[in-house]
Amino acid sequence: MVKLKLPDNSIIYFDEYSFKFSKTPHESNPDLNYTEKYDENKALSNFQTPDKQFSDCFRRIGEGPRYSSVKKHYEFDLTFLDDFYELKHLTGYGGMFSSSYREVQVLDGSIMTYQGYGFGNRSWTALSGFKVLRATCMFFGIIQPRLIKGEVEKRTLACILEELSQYKIKHNAFNRWNNPWKKNYNS
Repeated sequence: MVKLKLPDNSIIYFDEYSFKFSKTPHESNPDLNYTEKYDENKALSNFQTPDKQFSDCFRRIGEGPRYSSVKKHYEFDLTFLDDFYELKHLTGYGGMFSSSYREVQVLDGSIMTYQGYGFGNRSWTALSGFKVLRATCMFFGIIQPRLIKGEVEKRTLACILEELSQYKIKHNAFNRWNNPWKKNYNS
């Protein structure tokens, strides 16, 4: 187990074998050895010392805590949590030769994806929910905003990570193209 001090000064214990977070230290489970599948230094750096500015990564869209990515400086995928964890799919429609919409529930909100079809249709992805936004920031090394517009109660980052650890990790989670801690086998 690795003890992490998060940017809000909360403490969390990270089991590098099972990729789970806990507020209390416990015995690691080497049977679930994910350590070969990700770069542990990149992961720990993203969680403890984020280096990307929030305003360079997100913009607020609409009412409520709804944010979309800014394709300015950094490239990251807002659907990462859905690709990494087994989440509950709320709704979806669409098919071949038509637009599609998909919404997946995670923590206090959802990940919404719209794929436009045809000339003039736009595609977009948005995060809805304070904890979803904060979790995404932690995974990609984005500096947390002090307060998000509309946020009444700010949960500690340790609480959010522990809550996220209740979801089951997908069997191919570390092989996905959008994994922020993918090992660089060329170096």
